[in-house]
This record gives sequence, C-alpha cells and structure tokens, in this order.
Amino acid sequence: MIVGVFGMLSGNKNLSPLAIILVTITTIVYILILYLKKKINKNE
Repeated sequence: MIVGVFGMLSGNKNLSPLAIILVTITTIVYILILYLKKKINKNE
C-alpha cells in the first residue's frame, strides 16, 4: 500500500502539500505500528 502511494507520488512531479502530509502521516503510523509490535513481542 505504501509502495503504491510513493509510486503514485513519484509519477506526479507537482507534489501538493496535502500529498506530502499524507505520505508523512502514513510513514509515521507505519513506523509506530512496527515499533509497537516489537514492544509487544518483547513483553510476552
């Protein structure tokens, strides 16, 4: 899903501020999920 978003944005040379914000939020959420999964696995 994230690769598709980046592919779509790289194809569009005129990056709108909204697109940049969306990618930033998506990336942060994705990293947070990975981080939380690692924390949960360590606690078990």
